[in-house]
Amino acid sequence: MIGTLIIIFVSLIFGYSFLKFAKIKNLFWPEKIALSFGLGIGFLTLLVYYLNILGLKFTFFSIAFPVIVLALILFYIFRKDLRLKKVTTLNLFKRLWQGFLDFTILEKVLIIVAFFLFIFNIFRAIYWPVFYWDVIALYDFRARAWIADGSIFQTGITYNYPAHPYPPLTSLAHLFSYLVGADNPKLIYPAFYFSLLASFFVGILRFVPRISAILFTFLLATSYFFVEFSSAAYTNLPYAYYLSLGFLYLYLYIKGFEQKFLIIAGFLLGFSGFVRATGEPFLIAAALVLGSYLIFAKKPKILILWLILPYVIITASWQLYLRFVLNTNPVPIDVPTLTTQNP
Repeated sequence: MIGTLIIIFVSLIFGYSFLKFAKIKNLFWPEKIALSFGLGIGFLTLLVYYLNILGLKFTFFSIAFPVIVLALILFYIFRKDLRLKKVTTLNLFKRLWQGFLDFTILEKVLIIVAFFLFIFNIFRAIYWPVFYWDVIALYDFRARAWIADGSIFQTGITYNYPAHPYPPLTSLAHLFSYLVGADNPKLIYPAFYFSLLASFFVGILRFVPRISAILFTFLLATSYFFVEFSSAAYTNLPYAYYLSLGFLYLYLYIKGFEQKFLIIAGFLLGFSGFVRATGEPFLIAAALVLGSYLIFAKKPKILILWLILPYVIITASWQLYLRFVLNTNPVPIDVPTLTTQNP
């Protein structure tokens, strides 16, 4: 469990640092935490991937140790923002409690049910090991194979493994958890569950009444598939996080809430293709929407690069590595299944 907490901590630091360096404003604190985790674990796995293809073996001292050191350096740089004094922390809990008391009875009931469901998913993720077939045979197995062989390249040339070309984000997250001592990496999935709910709630709260935002978030939190995949170690929930929030922040940018929300949208959509092989059609759709907006709103057309560059850095780099280094074709996009994707 400690190892999984380490990856969550490192992810939060990486994501928060990105938001600070990009100088993205107009983010509420629950939204900032939620985005810090999702973006951070994306940058963490991307960094681990690039370090490995540059020649570093999948060992603690080659990969995990320098990544943790980098996170600690970033933590030190932003320590004044991240450190809370006891009085400030006490005031924060008082404000949270006072804010909760201001909700209506219906809102309180919905929040309490969603909160206990989140806690239930944490305990379920901690108690049950990885056991679903696809996870054992593909995502988790691939992480263990990469550690055993020391590199993605070595596993790729050693085994005729049909699942090898699937996008690697969740496998790399499992791998990093194992490198830092975790025996069960599943705690990252309730973190995705919370992060999606928090970002979704704050995002839609900008343009709908509070009761509507709470109700829609509650419906999402209690969805059967959403709850099931919140501790199942499948790619469904991370993919839903990146894809849905990518379009949400693209919409918020178009509506004029914050110009730099386009940066968030670009990286979220870029990471969606690092999770599952069905990201490209949605990226094309997002590019068409953004391009049309830039033309009609007479905005600089170069802004569309905020969708293209993250895709090139994240998703396209994996596909090019498969094709030209491992001589393996990327996973083809099964268009009919796009309309039947779980959450």
